[in-house]
Amino acid sequence: MCIFSISAHAEIKKVKDTLAYLKYDKAYWQVFIKQGDAAGKKISGSAYDKSIITWLQDGENIFACGIQGEAEIINIKTGKSQPVTLPAKSINDAVISPDGKLILYSDIAKDATDNKLWLYEVASKISKPLFKNIQGRQYDPKWSVNGDSFYFVTGVANTSYQISQATLKNLQPRVVVHNTRYNLDVDESINGKLTYSSNLKNSFDIWIKDGSKTTQLTKTEGSESHPNWSSDETHIYFEKLVDGVVNIWSVNVSDSEIKQVTFSKAGARFPVVYKRWVK
Repeated sequence: MCIFSISAHAEIKKVKDTLAYLKYDKAYWQVFIKQGDAAGKKISGSAYDKSIITWLQDGENIFACGIQGEAEIINIKTGKSQPVTLPAKSINDAVISPDGKLILYSDIAKDATDNKLWLYEVASKISKPLFKNIQGRQYDPKWSVNGDSFYFVTGVANTSYQISQATLKNLQPRVVVHNTRYNLDVDESINGKLTYSSNLKNSFDIWIKDGSKTTQLTKTEGSESHPNWSSDETHIYFEKLVDGVVNIWSVNVSDSEIKQVTFSKAGARFPVVYKRWVK
């Protein structure tokens, strides 16, 4: 396992986004990479459906988690894969920390009914539950850009779902997005702004939270989900379902103009931009 250092300050340079996403290819959801206007390049070939992907902070490797506990680290230049063994076959939302040392995931313990959040140390292969006292489900963890904290979804079935945040140093979660509906799919920008999907206005739309201010960014028909900030915060990538097929789109933060990014007839989803954290 490669170990990477975590730096303390963020700086954005005007570069084209490096976008990772999942695309249905033949029999499986595989990992693709797209830079600028170039066509997407397939980088994975393993025989399982990928459900979620995470960038490591070197920008050259991606962690992929499958729908039945499969996991691997893939080099985007060579396609070389390094298998990662997760603690259970029921895991499908595992995300690796930027330095490659820790993995967050949700799972249902024996004799339990709800997913709970767990932290797995890659080197020691030790896994521990994080929040035993939160009622309902805990799932869909996402690391902050620098890896010091993480976000996750909590909620009780048939009620509302909220987004919470906790730090590794102080595992005391605080609610950062809450209303009477479902709030899902959070992503943090390089400067700490949040984007997420919410059905507050009935259909799932893309929202932004900047401090205490929340803004609805998309208002089109259909479902928009899994938003992810661009590296310069000017726009947000997301997946949109149109005529039964999901593809990746982007929305301009300043004027809410949307445009289609992928045009797969079989489907493309789960966009994740590489966001570099530097001194």
